Amino acid sequence: QGVSDVASRLLRTLLSAKAKPAVSGKKQGQVKVPSLSVKATLPIKAYLATEEQRARSGYPDALQMRSAEGWVTTAARDRGAEIAAETPDEVADVDPDVKRLVALDCEMVMTSSGQALARVSLVGPDKNVLYDSFVQPPEKVTDYLTQFSGITKEILEGVQVTLPDVQKKLLEILTEDSILVGHSLENDMFSLKLLHERIIDTVLLYPHNRGWPHRQSLAGLSTSILKRKMDRANGHDSIADAKVALELALMKFEKGPDFGVSSGESAPLGRLLRSAGVALSVADPLGPVQGTGGKLWHEEGCEKVSGSSAAAPSLAEAAADSQASKPKRHVRFEMLRSLEQYCKDAAAMSSGSAQDGLPNSFANLDRQLSELVSGLA
Repeated sequence: QGVSDVASRLLRTLLSAKAKPAVSGKKQGQVKVPSLSVKATLPIKAYLATEEQRARSGYPDALQMRSAEGWVTTAARDRGAEIAAETPDEVADVDPDVKRLVALDCEMVMTSSGQALARVSLVGPDKNVLYDSFVQPPEKVTDYLTQFSGITKEILEGVQVTLPDVQKKLLEILTEDSILVGHSLENDMFSLKLLHERIIDTVLLYPHNRGWPHRQSLAGLSTSILKRKMDRANGHDSIADAKVALELALMKFEKGPDFGVSSGESAPLGRLLRSAGVALSVADPLGPVQGTGGKLWHEEGCEKVSGSSAAAPSLAEAAADSQASKPKRHVRFEMLRSLEQYCKDAAAMSSGSAQDGLPNSFANLDRQLSELVSGLA
């Protein structure tokens, strides 16, 4: 989240290390979706997305968005800690949090300002539909994204429901103790302009075996976990998607946290290196990448150095500077932006020879690489 160019997305992947696998996956045969009366191996609250997981996935930040125009929150009062859910009775047959489960899914269309809400669906723990409505975007639709959203021009014609209407209805259905269940819900929360802390995200329940930021698709999880192929012939259906997300969550509750997990979770590389006494930094001519919430999740434990490699301290200098502190070794990533900038300039040129700048681009790369090699001494 908050990363636009290719080089920065690659850096994000490099800085998102995979921790040692904590569990091993097991092949599953035909599965049956558990009923609400099945006793879970852990209380449902154990599967709530943590504050760190929400930040990593790019969920809206309450401190930034609470005062933003048009945003609403389910929180009854201000508080800095996690929502204190009622402690489930560990010996009860059914976790009290079951009745608080609400599966959510939204469909979007494109406007001149970006994605806009076009449909929202809420499903209760018994899979009954609590709310389903098409929504009229505030601006003219430029692309209905029908192959994905299932929304057409004809569907939205005459729809009078607006985002404020939806928000009012959501606040009637949800409380601060409700548990929203869905797939990549951060996108839905931004479209709804809704702040809510108790989240169960199937992306987090079933992490990709390559680690974050890779994600499994909802259709892929339905096939691999539920052994059922989703019908996408007419695009997505928010009710069907919400029900599948709910079934995936119920399956996890019954089978336990190890179910459907084939590898370890991702962790910021800087955090792992710091625990081993190794310092980490990134030298980037463009300076630190700016996100919506200040320092991004994957940048934890990483010093961002603005300017070119010539302006950044060498590895030897960094090691000398760190002798008085704990880190005895130092790792630094260098962002070589010259060729990237050349490609951008060449793509933007409407006339002239794009190759004129290529020698200078390679000369800059040679200079930076020479400085890197000399800094290793």
